[in-house]
Amino acid sequence: MARVDNPPELRARVIALRQGGMTTEAIAKRVGKSRDAVVGICWRAGLRGPQRQAPRPAYRLEFPAAGGCQWIDGDPRQAGARFCGLPVVAGAAWCAGHRARVWAAWCDELQ
Repeated sequence: MARVDNPPELRARVIALRQGGMTTEAIAKRVGKSRDAVVGICWRAGLRGPQRQAPRPAYRLEFPAAGGCQWIDGDPRQAGARFCGLPVVAGAAWCAGHRARVWAAWCDELQ
């Protein structure tokens, strides 16, 4: 496939928009090019991958000790969430109480 040389003004605009955090899809709509063309311009300019970093939580969810229930109490994206940690049922990832909740919900979905 032949390479299309884009005008320098277009390349500069695409690069500025991408460095400003705009997605390649949004840039493509704005400049009237295909998303693939915008990705190509960014790639040749050395812009690899997303330019925005997702915010990282200020806490870490500590995994339970081996043999501890892996049920998460609370929203794992929020501080204060924790694993249950009670002893698990043999061959399962959850304690008896949480395993019963998982299976009950799964059975309800099948009906």
